[in-house]
Amino acid sequence: MREGARARADSLTRTFKKRLLLGGVIVIAGACGASALWFYNELHATVAHGKTNDYIEISRKSTPEGIVNKLVSEGVLRRKWPLLL
Repeated sequence: MREGARARADSLTRTFKKRLLLGGVIVIAGACGASALWFYNELHATVAHGKTNDYIEISRKSTPEGIVNKLVSEGVLRRKWPLLL
């Protein structure tokens, strides 16, 4: 009888581990999906600014961070890090 009880306990432990692993995978996938949706919305959001008809001068030797900083300072972008990421 002890062998049967031990086998049943092992089976329950394996089932619990599978459910815990599946739950963790679902939570991680949900977090990745939510962050991807936020990034998409952040990058495609319309930003009202007064530079519609103006050219923004960006020098040839500017780094990507320098370009993004310039766009943020001019009000074309709200945040710089979603674009840099």
